[in-house]
This record gives sequence, structure tokens and C-alpha cells, in this order.
Amino acid sequence: MYKNQLQELAQRSCFNLPSYACIREGPDHAPRFKATVNFNGEIFEGPSYCFTLRQAEHAAAEVALHTLSTRGPSRCLAARVLDETGVYKNLLQETAHRPGLNLPINLNPP
Repeated sequence: MYKNQLQELAQRSCFNLPSYACIREGPDHAPRFKATVNFNGEIFEGPSYCFTLRQAEHAAAEVALHTLSTRGPSRCLAARVLDETGVYKNLLQETAHRPGLNLPINLNPP
């Protein structure tokens, strides 16, 4: 559930999909797992060890969602979304189309 919600947030925000890393400890007959998730360059860690890899990944995703939801609107996050989707470039071009303004020049072409 939490992994799906985090993935949907990434897709709506035009970010890379979350990636998970996990550590395993304990004997083969009773392993324990602890996961971290990388969401848009930030690492969120599950609070404790779990009995399955899936539970550990869901716990890390839950931490990420809770942390992100308590921050409220973020100017940095919004700026990254705008920049990564090309909205800034489009806004600049629309502004330049107004009477009396010149089109922007890209001094660093791709």
C-alpha cells in the first residue's frame, strides 16, 4: 500500500521512481530485513527490522510518505517539479511572446 502511494507521488511529480535498498541479518531460517528508500535524492529508513523484505520496504515507504506529508508545501520541491517538467522554459517563452519582448536565447544548447 505505502509503496504504491509513494510510486504514484513520484509519477505525479515527474520524479524518478523510488528505489529500495535492503540489509538482511540473522540466520537463514529466521532472517530479518531493514529497508531504505531513495525518493528524489532523499533517503528514508524504515524504523525497525521486519520478517519479510516486503514488510521492510513498505515500512520505509511509510516513513517517506509521513515525512513528506508533515513538511507541507515545499518551495524547493515545487521548483524541482517545475524545472524538471520544463515549465520554467515554457513560461519564459510565453512571456517573451508578449509585444515588445524578444524570444529567449539558449546560450548552453544541449
